[in-house]
Amino acid sequence: MFVTDRRNGRAYALPAAVGPTAPTRPVARAGWMTALTLVALLLWAGTDARAGSTPPPPDAVSRISPAPITVTAQDSLITAVPGQVERALTLQDCIDASLDANDQLQAQRNRLAELRAQKVQARADGLPSLNLVGRFDRGRDPSFAFDSTFSGSGGFGGDIDTGNAVFDSLFTTAMGQLFGGTSFIPPPEDIPAQTFWRASADLYWELHPTRVIYALKAANIAIDQQSLTIVDTENRTIEQTMHNYYLVLAAHALARSIDAELQARKEFLDITRRRYFLDMATGLDTLQARVQMMNLLPKLRRAEQDVENAGRALNVQMGRDARTPLTLVARFQVELDEIDASKAVALALRRPDVQQSEMNEEYLHRERDTLKSEMHPYLTVNAQYGYVTRKIDEFVDRGHDFWRTGVALTIPVFDGWLTKGRVQERDASIRRTQHQTSGLRHSAEEEVLSALGEVTIARENLRVARINLEQADKALAQTNRRYELGKAGYLDILNSQAARFTASSNLIQAYHDVLAWTATLKRAMGMRPTQALSSLKEIQP
Repeated sequence: MFVTDRRNGRAYALPAAVGPTAPTRPVARAGWMTALTLVALLLWAGTDARAGSTPPPPDAVSRISPAPITVTAQDSLITAVPGQVERALTLQDCIDASLDANDQLQAQRNRLAELRAQKVQARADGLPSLNLVGRFDRGRDPSFAFDSTFSGSGGFGGDIDTGNAVFDSLFTTAMGQLFGGTSFIPPPEDIPAQTFWRASADLYWELHPTRVIYALKAANIAIDQQSLTIVDTENRTIEQTMHNYYLVLAAHALARSIDAELQARKEFLDITRRRYFLDMATGLDTLQARVQMMNLLPKLRRAEQDVENAGRALNVQMGRDARTPLTLVARFQVELDEIDASKAVALALRRPDVQQSEMNEEYLHRERDTLKSEMHPYLTVNAQYGYVTRKIDEFVDRGHDFWRTGVALTIPVFDGWLTKGRVQERDASIRRTQHQTSGLRHSAEEEVLSALGEVTIARENLRVARINLEQADKALAQTNRRYELGKAGYLDILNSQAARFTASSNLIQAYHDVLAWTATLKRAMGMRPTQALSSLKEIQP
């Protein structure tokens, strides 16, 4: 596999240890080469094997190091979780699936919908309500017939008291004779039940101008806050997905590296055994070669399990069952663009979570203003228009309509210091938020500087690991040639193999660290982790 360096455009070839797409068997010609070696050993056995001055058979050891690997398109696929799959997933496929399935992100998006609905409610608080009301009433109430003021309970109207006794007596006697002692109101038992049909349009408007204005401002701020929270959650989701993806690639590369090293040491063990039977090596030599080989088996099993574990973690990140078969396309780029520390810090102080905290302070100010507006004067408007009748067919006849209207101005004076207590609570919340925002700024600055330092170290480690692997390859090749000339022993070969394996493992880790920390640095600066570092030049803090 070749990895492109975005800074200088150079392409670097990954070794067998690093290329996550390397073949499983790096020594494909082991069969015929082993036969050739055996023939050479048998021919050499006719001489004095114990002389120690005759060099070992040619090509007996040079082929035990992993052979160069040719990467094909098919080799770029990594099986993270075994099983049949419809298609292999790229990094972007994994990111898209994570963004669609992340429960926290879905909750944040639903929260945004809630806040938009709350803005509608805040706007509705400043608008009137209009209701169409239809009403049917039927009842009987004879209570007024018991009041003597209206000549109830018999007689005209009872005694009259005007302050003039003569007038009162004459007036009462005259009215009694005129109406024959009857009452204007029938006896209670003769009052029938009454039926009324009513229909009306009722308007009610309680207008708090300042409360509506501040509530709408607070609602807009809350929506902007939530939008920033969603962006931050998306960035963190992408970052975690990229980490899991790179972890699968690194674990797979390490497993292939161990497997390649295991095959090389197995070949060396076979050669050591043949030399032992030809009295060219001791039993201790064979034992040590076998121990060196067997030491890799636990590492190989561990590495293979790590691949599957990382694949399961990536499945869960994408919202899938952990056991779902998963095959990945191994494709990535190493970015080595220079990053200005001061600009990185400036961007970090404007990243979504910091802005969200700053806007939270402004939101609390608007919320405090809304609470204070509860003690501001407000208007109440009532209006009603409709029709009333006792018979449906006379409903809209002339004279059956009724209406009423009213306007009231209310000036709150005292509410038991309820509003004052609420305002004091918001003031305390504002001070608390200010301290939280200050702490978050410091944390963001520390995080971005730490990530920048880790990226710098990882890049340097990658540069050194590349050189070190090249040197380890050269050292192993020279040791092989010295062994052929009889100037190096089998322990030198084992040490060179171990050194190359360590260099290969370090290179794998270096690639993983650069990729993972670069994604973290981008997120710490408020960038999309998939965004190229080269775009930093166009971003203004």
